[in-house]
Amino acid sequence: MQAKAIIRAFYGKDSSRNYFVGCSDGGREALMEAQRYAEDFDGIIAGAPANDWSHHFTGFVWNEQALLKDTASAIPPEKLPLIQSAVLAACDTLDGVNDGLVEDPRVCRFDPSVLTCKDAGQSECLTPPQVEALRKIYSGPRNPRTGAQIYPGYSPGTEAAPGSWAAWITPAAPEKAIQFRFGNTYYGQAVFEDPQWDFRTLNFDSDVTFGDQKAGVILNSNSPDLRSFRARGGKLIQYSARR
Repeated sequence: MQAKAIIRAFYGKDSSRNYFVGCSDGGREALMEAQRYAEDFDGIIAGAPANDWSHHFTGFVWNEQALLKDTASAIPPEKLPLIQSAVLAACDTLDGVNDGLVEDPRVCRFDPSVLTCKDAGQSECLTPPQVEALRKIYSGPRNPRTGAQIYPGYSPGTEAAPGSWAAWITPAAPEKAIQFRFGNTYYGQAVFEDPQWDFRTLNFDSDVTFGDQKAGVILNSNSPDLRSFRARGGKLIQYSARR
């Protein structure tokens, strides 16, 4: 805890209160502090925590396999407004208000097949491979043997939001999606320690289990046990941001 050491050296005494604020990976670290190091901080804010690291990054590879299955599967960013408009047309008014938002994505039953191109020359539609890829992004990764959900898919309704899908999932250069780099380095380096590891080879049953056992136990901060943090009077605020 270098910050505490600096404060002690400068002021000649320990800080009376200590706080931690982090978001995304920082939110994962925030929860890790509360779960593993209850004595470090009096108050913690964990924003949008990527705390189920091993499964979250498995979802990244799931999307990569879906979108890069072949050249026909990639969804160009210019089609994201088309997708979002179709989602809003299907689900915006489910809450009784037409406000350009899907109030509760859990009740939105949008079927991507409604966007399937009828003719080869159409542009305001999705090809069958793109529809299949979109469906997989929404559904999220599942264990092919047990059918168990590994990690949630992406909620419909914010596909064209700034800084969202166009950067993280479906950029103009499909192979350069931000989340693909995270997924590939997690499995290629942390799990298999193989610089030549190919995302197409990931087994969503045995490889995920291996990753959980080797790296997940270190990187994940998904324990619900906060008794030690609570016992010493720690306060935790957690929030999430929807993409």
